[in-house]
Amino acid sequence: RTAELIFVDLFLGYQQTDDDIQRAIRRVSDLVGHRIQTPPLVVLMSRSPRLQEKRDEFRDTAGLLGTIFRVVSKSDLAKDGTLENILLRLATHFPDAQRVARFVHAWDSGLDQARQRFIQLLRRLDLPDLAQIHALLLEFEGEKLGDYMLDVADRVLQHEIERNEDTIAASLQLNAI
Repeated sequence: RTAELIFVDLFLGYQQTDDDIQRAIRRVSDLVGHRIQTPPLVVLMSRSPRLQEKRDEFRDTAGLLGTIFRVVSKSDLAKDGTLENILLRLATHFPDAQRVARFVHAWDSGLDQARQRFIQLLRRLDLPDLAQIHALLLEFEGEKLGDYMLDVADRVLQHEIERNEDTIAASLQLNAI
């Protein structure tokens, strides 16, 4: 659970079925799920010709970031220099990958918080409030209330997301990449 590098086979099982892939995904998710801000590097490997076909599904379902995820066939892994190359690249870019992970986590968390604050604001609106908005702002311009509310919702939600201090701090760290 504390390893900085994890090698996992596409199939954790003898049958090489979709259930074996799901078992591998669950194992990786279990190992990295609690380390959202500081995920380990993950190398997916297999002898199967389905490796390239399944890599995106594996990464996305396991919740891995592209910056910490690599795929290599076992036949390539057996070649001289391949493992060293992978490890060198991953190690060289590990701090940047961690920065991206912290940004994604901060943005995701900030988005949840922004949504909650925004919904709280929307719930406070009453029908007389909406009628007043329509009468004072929209009737003269011929705008519809639904269109206006959608535009306002976009802007307020964007403001709520961008005001999150953790997201701002994490985005500033991306400048070091």
